[in-house]
Amino acid sequence: MTSTSTSSSALRTMKRLAAATAGASALCLGAPALAADKGLTREQVKAELAVALAKGEVHISDVDYPKWPEFKSTKTREQVKQELALATAQGEVYFSDVNYPPATQVATAPVKAPDVAKTIKQVQETVVAWVKKAASLI
Repeated sequence: MTSTSTSSSALRTMKRLAAATAGASALCLGAPALAADKGLTREQVKAELAVALAKGEVHISDVDYPKWPEFKSTKTREQVKQELALATAQGEVYFSDVNYPPATQVATAPVKAPDVAKTIKQVQETVVAWVKKAASLI
């Protein structure tokens, strides 16, 4: 690559950056003008915000967006308990991602909680050993 093509490429990049900056500035500087055209006072804007908040039209974060419909159960508590007992008996209830999704046509046995606890214990012992070794090097 020659120095002419390199400087030409850099010049094109700079022109694009300048155009993007000018466009962004125009948008930012135009926003107050749009608000001024509407002619709302601070109090009016606060009142509109209060109404929108009361109606649930303003979302502060993605936690409440989209708004979920109110849930109405069609089953009694006893029916739900029976369904849970049946699902648990059939091995369809999962309490963590250790054994979810269930293995289908896999030759390995599912991981059991005691094995997981043993593994966690081994990891904890390994970490403690690393920390002791690091402390001895200091």
